[in-house]
Amino acid sequence: MKQDNIFKQIFMLILPMALYFGIQFFCVNFGYFLVAFFSALFGQVDLASDGVQVSTKLLLILNIIASMSAIPLFTVMYQREENHESFWKNDYPIKLLGKFVWIIPFALFAMLSANFFVSFLTLFMPGFMIESYSDTKNIIDNAPGSLQVIASVILAPIVEELIFRGLIYNRLKRMTSLKVAAVISAVLFGAFHMNWLQAPYAFVIGLLCVFIYEKYQTIFASIFFHGMANMFSVLSMYVLGGGGESSDQPSTGQLAVAYIFWIWITGALEVLIGMIINHRVKIKEIKKNEVIDDYDSML
Repeated sequence: MKQDNIFKQIFMLILPMALYFGIQFFCVNFGYFLVAFFSALFGQVDLASDGVQVSTKLLLILNIIASMSAIPLFTVMYQREENHESFWKNDYPIKLLGKFVWIIPFALFAMLSANFFVSFLTLFMPGFMIESYSDTKNIIDNAPGSLQVIASVILAPIVEELIFRGLIYNRLKRMTSLKVAAVISAVLFGAFHMNWLQAPYAFVIGLLCVFIYEKYQTIFASIFFHGMANMFSVLSMYVLGGGGESSDQPSTGQLAVAYIFWIWITGALEVLIGMIINHRVKIKEIKKNEVIDDYDSML
């Protein structure tokens, strides 16, 4: 009986990711089928080569459709979870909304430190690990900026936070300690991206999403943090992407020292903002004071 319960718990952890992969698989393949069908029908595109190219350009749009299809499902699943603070029930302290502003610089320095960390790791990664990101990079490079914003800044944070913090993390908390749940959910979040470059970045961001989720006690806070981090990441690609390559390339050792320096600087600023959030965001005290104020107003 106990073994059956363990298998059930593992199944419940895997289920949200499996459902999302299933939705993605259906939307992408059905979308490709439509492109191939109409291309063959009108004879405009060669199915053996051009059809694949067309569907690659449409892949981000198809993933946007998949995310929009998945959000209602995971919202319902999240609402049915037990023991979580719910924004939907209107029991969230309005006073905490003003403290969301601290999430913006926290997301900026979190994105920078995580990116410098990944850049440092790439200095020692074999070629196959770096190449694992090429398909994702190709999709991003072929997509207009507006679609990147919709996909990575708006939709991805919503669906991914519902899955990994709203469902998986909360379920893990009922199975183990908070710290273990945070690490396991972050590992799963990293593996979810299915390439070696995004995995360590997503692991770091996943841990910080748990911190924000626990401090603010609402999924909206981690969605906002996640979206801000992705927005700054997209902006950094546009700002740094057109710099070109210098004829004098620094050595691996010089790059490693530079990355360590910037990891330390941005990490220190991230920790500083995190300490401010930890000190200033006191949801239990705010809720307690609001209850007292409501009681006093009745007297």
